[in-house]
Amino acid sequence: MDTEKHANLGETDRYRDPGYPAREGANRRRAGLAAAFTLVFCLAPGLGMSNALAFPGANFTVGATVLPRTAIVARSAPPVLVILPSDIERGFVEVPVAAEYEITSTSADGFALDFWPTTTVVSAIVVRSGGTEALLDANGGTIVQRGRRGLSIPLLLQYRFYLVPGTVPGRYPWPVHVDARALTGA
Repeated sequence: MDTEKHANLGETDRYRDPGYPAREGANRRRAGLAAAFTLVFCLAPGLGMSNALAFPGANFTVGATVLPRTAIVARSAPPVLVILPSDIERGFVEVPVAAEYEITSTSADGFALDFWPTTTVVSAIVVRSGGTEALLDANGGTIVQRGRRGLSIPLLLQYRFYLVPGTVPGRYPWPVHVDARALTGA
């Protein structure tokens, strides 16, 4: 480097000129001093510097939204509906202990039970559980259980299936499918 080129520069100008020879040494001294201080503070954080300052990091908050969930498990359910000649005469089949389910629901609002007919021999369904009953037509329907939640809610369902005129005695696939879903926003 040509030191004469820099002889006329003022004291402040020489730090602006990256080619000035004295600056290179000053930068090395500053870097060495910074490294020494960093080493001292990292190895001895008890010298008046808190651990938080000696080992800086980032703080952040994590949040989560848990969506309500409901599941149903059949503990016992008949695979078929047996229709006898006496049922045809009465016009319905009474099934006093038909299906036992277990409900798991995390919804504070409760859950809904959806009933879906699976055959065409039924014109209406009466569903009974815990002293209450609901009448559903041939299209099925929904029964709402507000405010019920828990990890193992037992559910025992009893049915009365009203028969379509012209139904003949025999064995039929179970005439209703039951599903459960969480209620949200009461």
